[in-house]
Amino acid sequence: MAIDFNFPERLRGLVSTIGFLDYLDILIVTILFYQIYQQIHDTRAITLVKGLMVIVLIKLICDGINLHAMSWFLEKSVNWLFVALPILFQPELRRALEHIGQGQFFTSSSLLKREDAEAAVGEIVKTAKKLSSTKTGALMVIERKMKLNDISSTGIYIDGIISSEFLLNVFIVNTPLHDGAAIIRGNRLISAACVLPLTENNTLSTELGTR
Repeated sequence: MAIDFNFPERLRGLVSTIGFLDYLDILIVTILFYQIYQQIHDTRAITLVKGLMVIVLIKLICDGINLHAMSWFLEKSVNWLFVALPILFQPELRRALEHIGQGQFFTSSSLLKREDAEAAVGEIVKTAKKLSSTKTGALMVIERKMKLNDISSTGIYIDGIISSEFLLNVFIVNTPLHDGAAIIRGNRLISAACVLPLTENNTLSTELGTR
């Protein structure tokens, strides 16, 4: 394979021809890709995107070393995956289109409307009062700017709208979800029965439970 020693010269020539509209075009595409990532980074779709990127990378390597049959196979696989995307990820696509229709595509999906936030806080407070009256323990972790995916993945995935009745059912004694933490993101209960980082005090009895 011959080395192109003129590549830096050609690259400088290409950069010198880029105008204002080209920079604007690149900026718009960058923002668009970032917003798409924001919409899917907490969904199953991100796993498929990573898989597609790996396949494309392998295809480029195959093209570079002239593995034509393998390159052809990978190209067809990617094409079929793109055809299957709308079927496999219908909920995610529908949610993204709803965000666009509501004018929320360029706003963070993690930001709540004020009334939704106040309603969620009210339901949590109501739950705490009822649990206190029956002397029932509960661990509720409210996610803020830092994502708690590493903790929520240790429990049972739920992703339901918060209500006092919903939370009370989670913390009923001797149910599968009660012993562990509930992770709350915005106005949604993401996971329950999650394991929080435990104390390093080895003298505590294991009979105390995770709470």
